[in-house]
Parts: sequence; structure tokens; C-alpha cells
Amino acid sequence: MSRYARRRLALILLLACLLRGSIFAQTSTEEQEATATVNRGQQISSAISTVTSVAISPLLGVCLLGAWDYFRTPQVQRI
Repeated sequence: MSRYARRRLALILLLACLLRGSIFAQTSTEEQEATATVNRGQQISSAISTVTSVAISPLLGVCLLGAWDYFRTPQVQRI
């Protein structure tokens, strides 16, 4: 392998390593947002369960949270 080819390969590997970190950083941010939403849904379902003394699925809490966010969002920004 020539000296030029080795440098080129090293540069490509370095760029791949740098780009790999930014891709994983974006994924972890999305995962954190999803986890925060699920945690808020669990808190809502726990509060409802405490008040009503009936077990409520966290999925119901997430659905209520989604409906609440939808109706609070201005009409122009709704998807």
C-alpha cells in the first residue's frame, strides 16, 4: 500500500468515527424525548389510579397527554 493510500484510508476512518458520534447523539436525544413522554404518561396514570383506586394502564396516560397537547397547540401548528 502506498503512503498516499494509507493517509487517505486513515482520513476516511477518522471521518467515519467523527460522524458516527453525531448520529448516535441524535438517536439518544430522540430516545430521551420518547422516554420523557412515557414517564409523563405513567405519572398521569398513577395519579388517576390514586384518585380512583382503579388500576390504569400507562398507555391511557400517554393518550390523555397526547390529546391534551393536541388541543393546547394552536390550530395552525397542528399536524
